[in-house]
Amino acid sequence: MSIVAALSVSAIFAVFSFPYRFYQCWYSWSRKGAAFGLLIYIAFAGFGAGLIGWMPAHLSQMTPTGNPWLDGMIFGFAGSLAVRADFSNQSTSEPREVHHVASILGKGIEWSTELLDHVLRHEASIYLHGLQDRELLAVARDLIYEIKAKPTAMVPKIAKAAVMKKVVEAMKTFSTDPHTDRRDEARERLIHFCLEYMVRERVTKPSVEAKASPSPAATAH
Repeated sequence: MSIVAALSVSAIFAVFSFPYRFYQCWYSWSRKGAAFGLLIYIAFAGFGAGLIGWMPAHLSQMTPTGNPWLDGMIFGFAGSLAVRADFSNQSTSEPREVHHVASILGKGIEWSTELLDHVLRHEASIYLHGLQDRELLAVARDLIYEIKAKPTAMVPKIAKAAVMKKVVEAMKTFSTDPHTDRRDEARERLIHFCLEYMVRERVTKPSVEAKASPSPAATAH
């Protein structure tokens, strides 16, 4: 019973390691990619961590409380901490084998998280490049409003002003410049801005097609 409790506790810790909006974002861009990536993540961060906590205690016949369920919960919690700890520059009382396996599981957690973000980047890039010009402007406008709404503690005013200036200039060029080359370059800048922000902030995929954007000049105010 203790192993069931250990795996359950470590899996719960793994699930709650990410904010809800992360799951919402990954799932909105690719259901299959999110499901595959999260299964791998749970295997490493959940079940793997549970075994890391349970196995040494089982082999040494440790029973901290005498209750299998409570012992398993303790082991699962310990395993979750172990796979997330940075052992590279600190000594540890853990056996060498546990240390090595925990390091592998830690790498697995990083890899599976990067996989989820890679799928997000890939799908978002396809989406943004497939938008019509006015739809792309609308998406960029919405992201600008989102940045403006962030508190100064998260995004300083100077950083906000710099982003606004570059993006609004690109929007104006994209909308009004008669030269095709400059418009194309401005479109790519807008796509790059939207893509980087969406991936960094885990922005959920728009549920409906973007509507026509107002004049870029209006977003500068």
